[in-house]
Amino acid sequence: MSVSLAKPGKMHDDQYRWWLLALAVVTNMIVVAVSSISLSVLLPDITRELGLTLVQAGWVWGLYSFPAIFMGLVGGSIGDRFGPRKLLAISCLVVGAFGALRGLATSFAMLGLASLLFGVMTSVVSMNNLKTAGMWFFGKQLGLASGLLAGGMALGFMFGSLSGTYLSVWLGGWRNVFFFMGAVAVLFAVPWHFSRPTPQGYKLNAHVENGKTILEGIKHVAGLRELWLIGFSALAANGAVQGLLGYLPLYLTNLGWSKPQATLSLTIFTLASAVFVLPISLWSDRMGSRKVVMLVAQVFTLAGLVMLAFGRGNLVWPAVALAGFMRDGYMAVMLASVIESKGVGAALAGTATGFVMIFIGTGNLLAPPLGNSTAVLSGSMPFVVWATMVALGLAAVLLLKGRKKGEVLSEGQEG
Repeated sequence: MSVSLAKPGKMHDDQYRWWLLALAVVTNMIVVAVSSISLSVLLPDITRELGLTLVQAGWVWGLYSFPAIFMGLVGGSIGDRFGPRKLLAISCLVVGAFGALRGLATSFAMLGLASLLFGVMTSVVSMNNLKTAGMWFFGKQLGLASGLLAGGMALGFMFGSLSGTYLSVWLGGWRNVFFFMGAVAVLFAVPWHFSRPTPQGYKLNAHVENGKTILEGIKHVAGLRELWLIGFSALAANGAVQGLLGYLPLYLTNLGWSKPQATLSLTIFTLASAVFVLPISLWSDRMGSRKVVMLVAQVFTLAGLVMLAFGRGNLVWPAVALAGFMRDGYMAVMLASVIESKGVGAALAGTATGFVMIFIGTGNLLAPPLGNSTAVLSGSMPFVVWATMVALGLAAVLLLKGRKKGEVLSEGQEG
């Protein structure tokens, strides 16, 4: 199969593509990350007001990832066929509306449904932002663009982790935080609606012209062994971190920590991730091996979870920083490796990313309640469960073939 990555030259407006990337980064930051992590930070207040159990809180936190299992391929394939611009505009509207709906919940069932609906388009936003990067950037610049997108996520998680302490107080409660963030997300539909659809000379339907319909494109990426390994690795690593982020504030407040201290633990996690995401992405470009970086990232996450499982007191702080150190760096490198996988390229970037999002959504859905359910044995037992998941993800990365330095997909390479 012939695949195509964007090339530099007259076909690109260099200034415009950087503006578009900036819009994508801020969209990831506000529409996806801040809107998502705010639920985790506010869970102690929500749990008390609605009378939720730990397992119910885990389901609420994981449910917003459930639609990604189904929407991944759909959203990615539509983005490949018709372009990400209009889909991003629609997604911002949907995410904003259903994100605000969480503020109306009066029971576990209502909050769970609102969280589920909120997640319908969040994965579509992130994958089509990556599709946008794949259309406008190439080669080493793709690693940089992917790193900036992941950095937007990391900064959003960091800022959102402060909402429990500051934004909730300023707005008058957790419900108003959801209303406010929903309104802000809706506003992002405007610049996406008026943005340029593609670079000059870029053909959205390259995979169709090469003889592949949407369904055939899905079948093609589903047959790539490398994507299955990347997907399982992402399921384990992302699911473990998802469980950690939802459980940590509840765990620490149950230990007697104050709400500001518990919230600060998430801020440290997300700050460590935000600071190092771009250097890690650039490191992967310089090294020429995404596989090695993914391995190192999961080793750090595993070490942090083990420290949380067996450490106490002030050891929590370095453990959290260690677990978060390479979280978004891993995501940036992993997603770049998806596009660069043999047989994918920019033409099928959305479909391939959507395929991997199925794994991520599954991990994010199941890991929080799975880990939380073991808290009846010991408060630290969920960290053991999630550490085991990361160890299994490491094994999947080890099975990846990897590439030699400088080996990237280029136009005309056979997949």
